[in-house]
Amino acid sequence: MTAFAGSPPNYPALVLYPLNDTFQAKNILLHQRAKIGRQSNAKTIPTERNGYFDTKVISRQHAEVWVEDGKVSLMPLGSTSVSLTLLLLLPRFGSKTSRAVTARM
Repeated sequence: MTAFAGSPPNYPALVLYPLNDTFQAKNILLHQRAKIGRQSNAKTIPTERNGYFDTKVISRQHAEVWVEDGKVSLMPLGSTSVSLTLLLLLPRFGSKTSRAVTARM
């Protein structure tokens, strides 16, 4: 099953698939910094192209993801709910860090 039609993007993308139908699949282009978080107003309505979710499981400003010099970086934004961040890249469960975690592409 292909979640997104059309040509592949010219930018790296963060692709998120739900494990239990709690959100629609997301394809977030990383041509600029992308915020991950909970919907908090009309500007943060969840779509398949942004990092916002209609859930109270993650913080309003949960994390930020970007690409720089061929590396993908993820930085938690002071979240009290670390589940998404931990599943992606953080080294230790319960880690309260504000430094970016980087992975080579």
